Amino acid sequence: MSEINIWLDDIRPAPEGFIWVKTVNEVICLFLHYQNLNKMKCDINIISLDNDLGENEEEGYKVLDEIEEIYKNNIDIFLPNEIRVHSANSVARKRMQQVIDNLYRKSYARWY
Repeated sequence: MSEINIWLDDIRPAPEGFIWVKTVNEVICLFLHYQNLNKMKCDINIISLDNDLGENEEEGYKVLDEIEEIYKNNIDIFLPNEIRVHSANSVARKRMQQVIDNLYRKSYARWY
């Protein structure tokens, strides 16, 4: 199976090579679906996140909360090669990047 890229944004279309999703739930469903069946890696190359997803929608930050919770409770879960933030919200972007950095630090410590 080839790797996929996921773009979470309610307004801006995905760049070429990305699957465009508009809700936190869609990202989490894809994240869980694309965990490699032989448990050697995740088949997601990149997840790129917007934070502000419109009225009455969860913020993109929630994706990181969910991934963090899934990851800490499942030894067989792997992170994508990269998680990016493309949000224009500078405060949210900084907060999200801190969580991403922490996730990958934990990932490295888990396997090495």
